[in-house]
Amino acid sequence: MKFVLALVILIASCKGNTLNADEQLLRSLLNTIIQADNRGDITTVLSCYSGEAVLMPPGKLPISGINAIEESYKNIFTNSIVHLESTIDEIKIFPSYAVITGINTGSVVMKNDSSSSAVNDKFMMLLEKEANTWKIRKLIWNKNQ
Repeated sequence: MKFVLALVILIASCKGNTLNADEQLLRSLLNTIIQADNRGDITTVLSCYSGEAVLMPPGKLPISGINAIEESYKNIFTNSIVHLESTIDEIKIFPSYAVITGINTGSVVMKNDSSSSAVNDKFMMLLEKEANTWKIRKLIWNKNQ
């Protein structure tokens, strides 16, 4: 009986550590993409997305697939400089999916005329675990009013 109890405790503690490890990986992924956005580092940004990812920007058609996402980021980085900070409101982890909700704040400065617009957006990110690596599958955001 003591062996069974010890086994149950061991299994429960391992599961908790896995979720903790996954939460750390998810937080790291969000930090990585925000820092890469701020540097204009398209290679690192794209490494955060799955090949079938979909971006759902406000007021625009969805951007589907890694090639379309790459073109979108090339346009953003060619024409602007972003200064973003991200705050996580919640992380929900499932066996092979996770959802992160939060807020991005900062600014976007246009390269052609140095005009700046404030960023204050809420976001929801659906992530998929691929071979023990989390990748963004869907990302939707809009103004945080």
